[in-house]
Amino acid sequence: MPANHLPAVYIILRRTVARLSIRLSSENLDLAHFEDQSHTEIRAVRMLKIAALAVRAFLLLFGAVVLGLSVTLAKQQVVGAPPSETSFGSFCGAFGILVSLVGLAGLFIDKIPATVVLGADGLASALYLAGGIALTIALRPVSSCTSWDAWPRYERATNKLLTGGCQDVAGDLVCPGIGTENDVMSRCQRVQADYVFEYLAFVFGIAIVGLSFALRKRGGGSSATYV
Repeated sequence: MPANHLPAVYIILRRTVARLSIRLSSENLDLAHFEDQSHTEIRAVRMLKIAALAVRAFLLLFGAVVLGLSVTLAKQQVVGAPPSETSFGSFCGAFGILVSLVGLAGLFIDKIPATVVLGADGLASALYLAGGIALTIALRPVSSCTSWDAWPRYERATNKLLTGGCQDVAGDLVCPGIGTENDVMSRCQRVQADYVFEYLAFVFGIAIVGLSFALRKRGGGSSATYV
């Protein structure tokens, strides 16, 4: 190669190396940006998973409380079957516990379809809402659970959720399981606590459904949704 061509070749080589360096730098920047986005996405999914796990734990607790309160109220029934509102509360609590356990199992079993658990969560939320409304309506005639005034005492003594069942004896209405006034007040407060926890379970149920949708949108599957 003639000596006078060497500077031109050198310039071409320099330009080629510069272009390659620029391209490599651009690719490295793109890769770094992708990695940053990936890490951000992983952190977001992890936070959603932690939130879903916490909500699921609260739902399990609420289900146990609702079941326990409803069963306690049902056991206080002396005459006849427990009121339908109380029995329905027991069913809601038991179903809610079952759904929560299935959701927790989804932490470890990918074969559990996320859509099945999602549908069960929605159904459990609807049942909790219905149960809370039913108890609220049934207890509405009682103006106070703790007042010692004559009228609130009469309201409590004639409410089907609180009397333990009544029967007609020689033309008189007798409620053998009603117990003392303190017993009736305690039952009334249990009913209030029962529907409060059912409303809480409904709210948390809606929250878990929302979290599940958010997690499925970020890559969903059973493990992605409930881990």
